[in-house]
Amino acid sequence: AIGANRILFQHVIAKKLNCDASAGFLTSFTIIGIAKKFNTPVLKTVDFTKYIDKETGGNPFSKATPPHNLFTMVYTKLTKPAL
Repeated sequence: AIGANRILFQHVIAKKLNCDASAGFLTSFTIIGIAKKFNTPVLKTVDFTKYIDKETGGNPFSKATPPHNLFTMVYTKLTKPAL
């Protein structure tokens, strides 16, 4: 429920502020599923376990396990009310 509330809260606040779009960063399979139910397009998902630091060559997230290994960006274009 917290994830669903967070998605709805971001969307409602963006509409109240008269924004053109709402974006969010999701880190849970459950929240991503809820976002998809609201027809929120997933822009990109990054798997942290595949990240390699350019300076050190190390992978600080190599031991991350699902669902904590994914980071997903979602974006929704908001419709403006007719004047």
